[in-house]
Order: sequence, then structure tokens, then C-alpha cells
Amino acid sequence: MPPASGVGLVVARAATSPLAEQASPRPESVDSFFFGGDAWQKDISLIKRSHPHCGEARPGEHRLPGRRRPTPRVSARPAGRTLVTVLTLGVLAAGSQLASAATATPPVPSPDPRRDSRQAAPLAPPAAFAKNWKVPRLAVMPLGDSITHGAGSSNGAGYRDDLWSQLAPHTGNLDFVGSLRNGKLSDPDHEGHWGWKIGGLSANIDRWLPAAKPNTVLLHIGTNDMHDDYQVDTAPRRLGELVDKITSAAPDMTVLVSSLVPSADAGTQQRIEKFNAVIPQLVAERQAKGRHVGFVDMGAVTTQDLDDDLHPKDSGYVKMADAFSNGVARAAADGWIKQRVDIKPGTPSRKAPPGDYRVDINGDGKADYLVVQSNGVVNAWINNGGTNHGGWTEYGTFATGVGEPGDKVRFADINADGKADYLTLQDNGVVNAWINNGGTNHGGWSEQGTFATGVGEPGTKVRI
Repeated sequence: MPPASGVGLVVARAATSPLAEQASPRPESVDSFFFGGDAWQKDISLIKRSHPHCGEARPGEHRLPGRRRPTPRVSARPAGRTLVTVLTLGVLAAGSQLASAATATPPVPSPDPRRDSRQAAPLAPPAAFAKNWKVPRLAVMPLGDSITHGAGSSNGAGYRDDLWSQLAPHTGNLDFVGSLRNGKLSDPDHEGHWGWKIGGLSANIDRWLPAAKPNTVLLHIGTNDMHDDYQVDTAPRRLGELVDKITSAAPDMTVLVSSLVPSADAGTQQRIEKFNAVIPQLVAERQAKGRHVGFVDMGAVTTQDLDDDLHPKDSGYVKMADAFSNGVARAAADGWIKQRVDIKPGTPSRKAPPGDYRVDINGDGKADYLVVQSNGVVNAWINNGGTNHGGWTEYGTFATGVGEPGDKVRFADINADGKADYLTLQDNGVVNAWINNGGTNHGGWSEQGTFATGVGEPGTKVRI
């Protein structure tokens, strides 16, 4: 966070000082004033001798995570070394004005999506809050994909195990919540859905929330969208819509949205960087509307912390836990976390989708038997005539899914090759398609992209 325009700290020494011929650097942020290198620390310690309140945090002021403000070190200086301090605040100030100017809180700028997300990120709590914060009840929903699930970790819990240990001392009632359970930890509940994209979470969040009753949601989603190059340009908008769904259903909910951990795949990483750059702005817009939406920076996780192209190993998950823990501490210090959060009831369960007629997956002219899972995975059996009339041949997994829930999956032969293709039908009537070349492990799929943009009618009215 850059200082307010016209604010700078200049330190000069007399000719006998080793720094006499060098212009002291202007701090690039307010925190460089408080947390600079040794030379700055020594100079600031002398400022504090004559202005004891200089540089101290005012009530409610936050510091960067994990960085303690240096203890002032006062040491004797050789005679002839004179320290001259000048603080500019539009015009030069002196005396008692120096102390008051040094503690002035600069305006908080809106995050710029063109800047690195770490520069635009909200500050995490100071060390005092990180150690001493308390809330009566903390019901946390870890929400995301296979990274939230814990893929690549030695205990199958990912960041959730270390996060539990960090949060437990700060509440008398810690509860991880969600419809899924896995991993070796005392409370394995979560909503980390393997292979899912942003749309999959959006389609289900309104029924997960009232069932689980969290007061805090930790959101890390978009990795599969980036890896599959799936509608990347609309991903920030879709993420914002997911956050809005949560806060519309529960206006007092604390939602901590994290940047994505990196990928070892070059193309995926480029898309992740572009996506990450706009998340702080997305968060800031919702904060400006009074929503308890915070940004959590996963920039500490590097490709050295990955188990494969996408998933962290244990060292990466520890860093994710640290980042989410700091985010929760900040939210608690700001008074965001309510013991109980009112959550509107979810939408009524949808009726079973209309039947797909003659779903012939191998082009032999006969309808085959398919089972569509809630995550969009499809298992198939080839029709040889049916039970007692030739039987069935197990085909295995026909489609691994595309990150959309099963109730959005449809089948239709859109290229007239005699084989049913895989479609997803969105709530707004948009249809995306994948061409059946034989299916998973039998020739694969070709992404068709958007098959139909819709005509302004809801998806419930669309037939193919």
C-alpha cells in the first residue's frame, strides 16, 4: 500500500557518516517505514527517542502478517555523526508535527488489477491480534476443488489439518463444515470437490450453506478453469457471482477469497496470474458495499511447493494454512465473524432433468445405459440387447466431467456422426459441448466450446 501523495521520509547524515554520499531510498510502502532494514531501524530508533509515539500503531491499525515491528535499538554513535531527519507532508514539518505525521494513516487505495495481487492485498493482522483474538464460535466451510480436498498431501487433508491446529486455540467451538469428509484430522468436513470448476460450486452453494450453517467460508476455486482453459475471460465474473450468491444468502457471512496457488504448467500459470491479478479488485468492490469479503494472498506458495502440476505438497499446504489463518484472524479483529449467521433457505430441489432419448455412445444405433454422478462423471454400459436379450458390456467411465454438476449434463448428437456428445446446460440457457470421439479411454473428447449462446430463456425450458 503506497503512502499518501506527498508523504516521504528522507534520512541524511553528516559527511562523516557512511551514508553521507547516498540518497536514502524512499520507502515503497507505509510498512517499509515501520519494517525497513537495519539502517532504517537504527535511524527510526533515534526519532523515537525524541518523539516516542512516532511509528506506533493507532487502535485498529493493521500490520503485515508475520512481520514484527523491530524493537528500537539505541547505540552510542561516534562523535561527529549527526542525524538529520526530514518528514515531508505536502510542506515540511518539524518538532511535534513529526511524530503526528509519522503515525498518520494514509488512504487505502482501491486495488488495481494491473498490479501484482500482493501489492493490492489488504493487510493481515498485527502480531498482537494474531496471538490474542477470540471468537465464541467458528464454523468454517473450506470451499473449493481437489486442492481443498487435499490432493497431494501426505494425510489427505491438505491445508485443513494445519489450519485446524492454528484456529483451535482461538475459539471454544471450532467446527469445519461441509457435505464431504476425508483426510486424517479430527474434523474432516469440507466442500472440496475434485475436478470442479467455479460453476459447479455456484450451482450447489445455495443448498450447502443452510445445511452446514458456517459463519466463515474459505474459498479457493478456479484452478480447473485455468488448467482446462475453460472460459477464462469470464472466470472473474463467475467468481464474483459465486461470492454474491453466498453473501446474498447470508449477508453477515465472512467470505475469504484466496488467490490461486501456482501451477508448474506454463500455460496454466499464465492464466492463473491473469486471474489472480483481478481478485483483489473483485474483493474491494464487495467490501465497498459493506460485505464481509476479504482477500487472502497465496503468493507464499511457489512451484517448489507443488506435488504435481497443480496440487501442493505438504510444504505448500502449510503455507496455505498460514495464509488462511491470518485471514481469519484479521476478520475476527475487524469484528466480522458473527457467532450465528442467518442463512436463507436454499432453492427447492430441482425436478429430475428431462430424459435424453436414444443416448447412443458408440454409434451402433442402440441406446446405451448411463449413470450420471453429481459431479458430472458418467459411467456407461453398452447395449447388446439388454438383460436376457444379449446383455450389457461394461464401458467404464465414459466421461470424467468438466467441473459442472450432474444435473446440468445433457447428451445429444450435435455433429451427426451417430454418437451422443456431452453437453452442459447453464441456468441462462447457454450450452457448451464436447464431441464424443469414443469417450474417456476410448478415443477421448474434443472441446466444441459454446454450442448455443441462448435466447434469453432459462435453461429449464431448453430441450435438445
